[in-house]
Amino acid sequence: MTTRRTFMAVAAGAVTALSIPEAMATAKRLVLIHGRQQQGLDQVALRDRWVKSLSDALKKKNLTLASDLQIEFPYYGDELDRFVTLSKLPLVTDITSRGDGTTDDLLAFQSQFVDEMIKKAAVPDELVDEEFGNRTTERGPLNWEWVQAGLRALDRHTGLSGPILAEFTRDVYLYLKVDACRKAINGIVGASLNAEPTVVVAHSLGTVVAYDVLRAQNSATNVPLLITLGSPLGIMQIRNSFRPLEYPQGVQGWFNAYDERDYVALYALDESNFAITPAIENYGAVQNQPPSRHAIVDYLSNEKVAERIYGAL
Repeated sequence: MTTRRTFMAVAAGAVTALSIPEAMATAKRLVLIHGRQQQGLDQVALRDRWVKSLSDALKKKNLTLASDLQIEFPYYGDELDRFVTLSKLPLVTDITSRGDGTTDDLLAFQSQFVDEMIKKAAVPDELVDEEFGNRTTERGPLNWEWVQAGLRALDRHTGLSGPILAEFTRDVYLYLKVDACRKAINGIVGASLNAEPTVVVAHSLGTVVAYDVLRAQNSATNVPLLITLGSPLGIMQIRNSFRPLEYPQGVQGWFNAYDERDYVALYALDESNFAITPAIENYGAVQNQPPSRHAIVDYLSNEKVAERIYGAL
């Protein structure tokens, strides 16, 4: 026999279910967007590595991904590497003499990037001065020796590799400044997004790509939750490339997780560093493994991150 209390509870549940937008009710698609330095790797193996890290974290909570979940992994590693080769841009750590000015824009970009990292890591000025030495050349963003000194000081103070940082800034520069590169990568990633409810998880440079693509597609996408991990979007040179900042129309919620010691995720995506409405939910309690504190397997192994992904599916 159905009592009035049971009837009211069922009715209330039905009303609640009906009031939830379809996009928020079920998401049967998960799109994973990788970062840089993935060239020459197997797309399926990379995807499986991401999924295993996520699944292992969920197992600790007695949770599992749905068997009918569609997982897509748009792979652009080789395409980015192709543009690195075509550009013939040198790493600042490899420069040994003043060039003809063709790399000045890259040098300025890298110099500002390194300056932000030095300030964030609280590298003493004396250490940078020591690395620069008694050179008579002017200190500044277009002086490759000055940028190299900053990278060496960062290496000594934090243990981060100067060449790795130089590669990262070059790759970000290529994506943001070379239209053909940006268009090619966005085309690969954008093909995985459509009007079906889709949870998007992006890492490192992939968070920049995800934001660019989702902002361009706007209402054509249906993303209950965007999760960015180890994102450099708060860095001034990157943030300024997207001004005016806009919240992607097709995104219902945005969760940003980072390790405060991650050399890429210098800043939370908050009002000070990435002011958009509605505000992004930031989670800075991730504890990744050294030295970079940036690995995707560490981010996906975080139980809070894993639970947020699971909760949106």
